[in-house]
Amino acid sequence: MPAFLPDLVLLVVLLICFYTDLKQRKIYNKVLFPAMLAGLLLSYHAHGPAGLLSAAQGFLLGAALLLLPFAAGGLGAGDLKLLAVIGLFKGAAFVFQVFLAAALLGGVLAVLLLLWRGRLYGVLKNVLQGLYLLLVSGFRINPFPSLAGGEGEISLPYAPVLVLGTFLVFFLS
Repeated sequence: MPAFLPDLVLLVVLLICFYTDLKQRKIYNKVLFPAMLAGLLLSYHAHGPAGLLSAAQGFLLGAALLLLPFAAGGLGAGDLKLLAVIGLFKGAAFVFQVFLAAALLGGVLAVLLLLWRGRLYGVLKNVLQGLYLLLVSGFRINPFPSLAGGEGEISLPYAPVLVLGTFLVFFLS
């Protein structure tokens, strides 16, 4: 088996998810589930039981890192599964770096999108008011009831951010 095969398979999965999330706002299980199986098989073939352990650690960490944002409604299950697949192929240390890179890239892109739509001032004002209420109440009230479903909501597809974060970490390491 060529050493580049796992990276090639992951690249194909990333490009498909990048495209479908941008165009249709969906990350398909029919892409992710076969990728999970391929990642397990390739990890085992390359490194035996130690490869499976590394793949499992990366998968679980990738899923755990996005569990809270998913539960809060800030992103979809496909985004969570995509980060888990990245961890499956590349391991826990790599997926943690991707998570950090994607968080930074996503924050920058979100600010740029808000600026472009003329909504940055209003959003910052609401966040500061919410933080003030949180502090004044001694953390007894939640001024941020939900991340999803607001009137005039601006959202950012996260798979492209994860893909760009993956490329950034891959090429810088």
